[in-house]
Amino acid sequence: MHSPITFDGITLYLAPRTGLMTHLLPILAEWVCQDEINVVDAAFLFNPYPLAGYLAAHGHNPQPTLQHLHIQRAFTCYQVEAMLSGLQPTSFPLVVLGLLMPFQDEAVNLAERRRLLMTCLSCLHPRETVLVAECHLNAPPALMELLRQAAHEVIEQVTPMTIEQMRLF
Repeated sequence: MHSPITFDGITLYLAPRTGLMTHLLPILAEWVCQDEINVVDAAFLFNPYPLAGYLAAHGHNPQPTLQHLHIQRAFTCYQVEAMLSGLQPTSFPLVVLGLLMPFQDEAVNLAERRRLLMTCLSCLHPRETVLVAECHLNAPPALMELLRQAAHEVIEQVTPMTIEQMRLF
């Protein structure tokens, strides 16, 4: 298991929600086999079972390996900001899933959401390895632009939609 992508600083990975986690499995598996990983899930994307299956299929014992995984979930933009601000500085990779989802809450005015996102992004910069996997590609353009500007590298994954004909027999 070796990812062809090198991660230095903030890497922004843009992909449709349907295939996002499938694309990330090899990267997460590689990292969790090497060291601790912090995952902040702001879009309810992370399910450890596919990762455990992927690890088992590649000859790793999932149970002790998954103990290297630290998962936090956020529901609001205020919670995301509090979580990222509260993370201790470590050399462990940080994965942020669906960062912009809580920032689509129109009950919070755009200026406040922008301020909170800027605080979140400033918390990510001191870390060595950050993967921000974003599937909310229809987020407010001002917020998406802030996210793109903060990234050292932007990877856009286009997953073609395949329609398989139903078999009759």
